[in-house]
Amino acid sequence: MTERTSAESQPLGTERLKIDPFRPLIHFLVGHIAFALAILAAMFTSLPKKGSELVPPLDLMLGGILFWMSISALLGAVCALIAHLLKTGYFLQREEYRRPPSTLLVACLGLLPIIPGIFAVAYAMRGGAAMLARLPTLPDLCSIPSLVF
Repeated sequence: MTERTSAESQPLGTERLKIDPFRPLIHFLVGHIAFALAILAAMFTSLPKKGSELVPPLDLMLGGILFWMSISALLGAVCALIAHLLKTGYFLQREEYRRPPSTLLVACLGLLPIIPGIFAVAYAMRGGAAMLARLPTLPDLCSIPSLVF
């Protein structure tokens, strides 16, 4: 009886999965979408039952975070769809013609959904500083260190 090599004993298609250049990008984007949706769910549960119960700096903070995180989640979903379509096209090509994806393209697809998240963090920082200093409006980002420390 002959012994099977490790390549022969693997299930069909596992070699292809090992050389998948889009897998880390898609996993990152799926994680980002889950994180953004968790933040959105937490924001919606933190809203009071009556809109009149929101004080002026908190309504701006919550609105800014909801707006920018929903855009971030949407961009994450669109970038994941583009990455999946590129992955499908990559594996439909013949092996001798396959080229790995451009590093710039992968970086853009990974960083594009993060940019709106930066704005959401800025709104959260401004709202937190307004609550700590008991201000009626959201402060500028430059004045936050002097208010908090």
